[in-house]
Order: sequence, then C-alpha cells, then structure tokens
Amino acid sequence: MAALMLLAAALLFLRFAPLSDLSAFNSVSRCAMDREGEILGCTLTAEDRLRVPTDPQDVDPLYLKMLLASEDRNFEYHPGVDPLALCRAALSDLRAGRIVSGGSTLAMQVLRLLTRKPRTVSAKISEIFSAVHLTLTQGRQGVLSMYLTLAPFGGNIEGVSAASVRWFGHLPDRLSPEEAALLVALPRAPELIRPDRHPEAARYYRADVLRLARERGIISEGVEQAAAAAPLPEKLLSFPRKEPGLTRAVLRQTLAPNAELTLDPRMQRILAQAAHRHREAHQDGILMSAVVIDNRSHEIAGWISGNQGETELALPLAVRSPGSALKPFAYALALEKGLVHPRTLVSDKGKLYGSWEPRNFSGSHQGELTLTQALVLSLNLSALEITERLSPEYLVMRLNSGKQRIQLPGDAPPSAAVILGGCGVSLWDLAALYTIYENQGMLYEPMLIKGAKAQNPVRLMSQKAAEQMRQMLRAMPAPEGFAPVPGLGYKTGTSHGSRDAWAAGSLGPYTAAVWSGRPDGTPCPGATGLHDAAPYLLQILTAAAGNEALKADNGSAQAFGAVPQAFRKIQNQERKLKIVFPPEGAKIAPDSLGGISIRTEGGECPCYLTADGVAQPDPKRFVPKKSGKVLLIVTDSKGQSAGVRAEVVMAEPKAEN
Repeated sequence: MAALMLLAAALLFLRFAPLSDLSAFNSVSRCAMDREGEILGCTLTAEDRLRVPTDPQDVDPLYLKMLLASEDRNFEYHPGVDPLALCRAALSDLRAGRIVSGGSTLAMQVLRLLTRKPRTVSAKISEIFSAVHLTLTQGRQGVLSMYLTLAPFGGNIEGVSAASVRWFGHLPDRLSPEEAALLVALPRAPELIRPDRHPEAARYYRADVLRLARERGIISEGVEQAAAAAPLPEKLLSFPRKEPGLTRAVLRQTLAPNAELTLDPRMQRILAQAAHRHREAHQDGILMSAVVIDNRSHEIAGWISGNQGETELALPLAVRSPGSALKPFAYALALEKGLVHPRTLVSDKGKLYGSWEPRNFSGSHQGELTLTQALVLSLNLSALEITERLSPEYLVMRLNSGKQRIQLPGDAPPSAAVILGGCGVSLWDLAALYTIYENQGMLYEPMLIKGAKAQNPVRLMSQKAAEQMRQMLRAMPAPEGFAPVPGLGYKTGTSHGSRDAWAAGSLGPYTAAVWSGRPDGTPCPGATGLHDAAPYLLQILTAAAGNEALKADNGSAQAFGAVPQAFRKIQNQERKLKIVFPPEGAKIAPDSLGGISIRTEGGECPCYLTADGVAQPDPKRFVPKKSGKVLLIVTDSKGQSAGVRAEVVMAEPKAEN
C-alpha cells in the first residue's frame, strides 16, 4: 500500500510540478507564405535564430520514420524515458569509463535544447525526471513538435523546416530518402557533419541513418544503396526573401505565428518575368511594381515590388500621383448621373482655371469628338470639363466610399486637377478601383491573408455605368508592337515630370495595375504609362488569363445604343472672363524681376494682354517702365474682355555715395 501511495505521489509531482522553461520553443521565427505554403520570408528570433515552427504534419512521413528509428525507436510506448535504452547506454559508458552513449529519447534531447546544461551524471538524472514530466504535460505530439522546431542544424539554423529550405531549397513536406537521412543525422553534431565543410562525415552519418532505416524495414536495400550514393548538397542556400517589404507589412498587422497569403505561385512567376523584362529595358533605379486581383475571389493573386533584390520597400502601398489613370472614374460617374453618353460629343478647347491654363499631353486640340474618343486619346481638357460638371468633391467622395483611397495634399479641398493627377493613390487601391468594371460597379476590398474575413462590398457606381465604362476601356488600342487582345480593357497614366508611369485594366478573371518609376520620386525623363507600364500590363494579363480570356465575354459587339437627343453634344461651360489680380485700384510694386503677374478666371484660351493699349508679349505678365496709373485689359479668343486700373509704384533708385 505504501508503495502505491509513493507511486501516486511521484505521478502527481510529475504532472503538476513546474514545467521546464519553454521560452526557446515559444520564441520562433514568423513566416509569410503563399497560398501553396511556400515561404516568402521569415523574421529572426530575438536571439537572431532562424527557428521556424514545425509540427509533425508539416514533415514527410519518411523523415519521421527515419528519425524515430535512429533516435527513439520506442517513442510511441515509453513515458519520455526508455529504460532499455538507458540500460544499454549505461553498459556502454561503464565499459568505456566515460559517457559515450546517453540513451536519450527525443523528450530528453528537447530538454537539453531548452536548458543547454552540460552533460553530467546529475544533469542526466534531472533530465530523466523532466523528460517524463514533459511527455505527461505536452503529449507525444507536443514533444515531437518541439524537437522538429528546436533541433540544431548548424549556425543559426534551428528546426527541420529551416534546415530543409537552407540545404535543399524546399520545405520538408516532400523529402527524398537521402534528404530525410541527412536531416536526421545533422543534429547529432551539426558543425562536424555539415556536408559543405565535412562531406565524408556527412556521408558516413547519412549512411548510418539509412542502414537503420533498412534494418527497421522502412526502406529497401536498393533504396538504401541509391540514397547512400546520392550527391550531398555543396552549400547552404539563401533563405527566401521574395517580398521583404510585403512580409514585414503583413507580419506587423497580424498576431498569428505565420501568415498564409493569397498569392498564387504561378502568378508570382509571371510577375517576376515581367519585372525582369522591365529591368532589362530600363536604367538602374527605375523599378516596376504590380498587383493582380482575382475578380472571382477578390483576393490578391499577385504582388511584386521591383525585380528580385532591388528594393525592400512595399512599393504597391506607396501613395503617388496617378496622372490620367483616374479619368475613367470621372467619366463613369458622369454617365451614372446622366450628364453624358459614351457617344456624346465633347469639345476639346482651351480654358482658364484661374491662372492655370491646362493643356493636353500632345499640346494640340482635337476639336469635337465623342466621350469614348476623348477617353482613348486621354484628353486633359475634356476630362477637366467633365470633372467640373460632376464636381471634384463628388468624385473624390465616391472614390473614397468605405475607405480613403484618394489622398489630397495637406488640407486642400478637391479641385478639378485631381483628374490629371493632382492627388495621390497607391497601386493597391488603383487596382482595387479598376475591379469595379468587372464586378458590376461593386467594390470589394481585396484580401491578402488567406481565410481573412471579407469586408462588406460598397457600390461605387451603378451597374449600367460600370458596364458602359467597361466597354469604353476596351476601345483602347494596344501599345505599339502589340497585337489587339479581345476583351482587354485598360487605361494609362503619367504623372507630372514623368515621375510615375501607370497602367491598369482587366482581362478574363483578373484585374491588374502596373507602376514604373523611381522609389525616391525623382523624374524619369520621357517615361509614359503607354510606353513604360502598359506593355507589362498586357504581358501579365495575357499570361495570367490564358484560356480564361477566350472563355470570357469580350463584349466587342455590344453597342451603346442610340444617343438620346439631350446627350448628343456637350459644350464647355462659358464663364465670364475677369481679372482677379491685380484688383481694381490696387497699388502694386513690381517683383524682383521687374514684372507684375496677371491672374484671370474664366474665358477661353488663348488670351491677350494690353497695358494702356499696348500689346504685351506675355498675357500673364506686365513689365512696367515707370510709376503711375495703368489700364490693364485681357481679351480671350471669343472676344470677351476684362479690365482693371491699377497704380504701379516703382522702387526708388538707391543714391550713390
């Protein structure tokens, strides 16, 4: 009876005694992976260890069988300590007069990895009791997970997953017999068995693991011989760092140990090929980034931030001027409000916006043309007129439905310049906005983390307006050197100073956006969205969509129907010409260059300036010769005139000494 009570007390002590310090096991690397489980990148632990958490289900079953055959053959039966193995080890130690065999189980090895104590007799006794305690509290699968995560493989590499990626370039869920055997052998003496430094030792210990596996019936003799003869890895491979900017951004936002992303490996390869071609065609420092969205699942299928190794920035999240890339949204919302029709005639004429006289990119005017033609030619003046009729505030409000996507400088209110790039937007948000034309006007916030709860979609515009714009975008010609692609709809943009080149559009089930430029925002002389972004957008979408593009309704035969009488023509709204500076009766001194700026509103370009009846060479600047009153008159191309009287006060000449 006393013996039973003593046994019960021992079991209770083992069950409820304080557990060994598990901080090392809990301090692990955090990884971001694509949808297939391939690692994109990992963080290091606080001790600068690459320690990737690994569970038994993450590892090839062949490796687990070899591991147990070699390190703990009775793992499934003993309570954390194998008495038979301890007896064999004790006899070996007595014969040798020193510790030559420890008889350690996996639980005992885990404890040594957790505590890092020297190998002494007293430490061994403590290890035995702690191993039973660990197995009782964590279970066999828990002990196995700890070993698979903590096992040393040389340098700062810990755990089977990190070792498999560094030595073989892939995760341990699929291992050949020679790979599995080497991973079993390495933790015995990680630095002495490293195949890149000690190939003979690595070959010997790998063969020992293979022999034990054959003796236990795990592999055949033929497999043993072939695996033993297989070449060893000659060097450690670099750990994946495919998208460091994305990895950091994602891991900052989630508390989970690992983040499984929605990125499709096939799509990532397509983007990498496009980025490589872009790199070959551009100067150093000019990078390409891209985002691809699956319109069916509303997931981010592809993401790239520059060619591999060129930057650690998350470029698709950077806010930049979109140039003309927002024009389709102003036109589509004007369609929704019934202000225009795709075939409405618009007038492409110059116009003053205060002292700002915007021009088309080409520098010329096209006269009258349809709204669709104005979009295809990306005419600035027509887009400004539509934006003014729609109201810039309304445009920005609608595009920011559910989330702020359009960023304005400082606290400035929206102006018509928004439509020409006088705002900021990220590549991520631009790609999301373009999905509405494939989703009947609904905007679904793209998902990047697999299994994340989807946000409720918002209606950005009516289904009819979205479909009309979808067809208008498909009227865009392919870039020079490319054949027409049925079903492709896209738009380009170029920011001021050619700092940013954009292209965004859809084909089949995918929507993509591409950006080209310098991360620091310095100009790229001569760059345009049509030349530097659109070709890569087409390459990405055609490769991504494949046969899906052929199945999709390309809508090329769809007509917009007859143009209602009220929508057949739209004219620029005439605004009365007036001089806003200098004001009537003002006394004004010339600036440091000897001139006075003239600012106007309204009217129609070009304009002309006279001072006391004398024509001035620059309609925006008057250079007086003397002090006194002057009559300034501005006349526009339609004959409207506005005048003010002002008094010029010239600076007194300095007296000579």
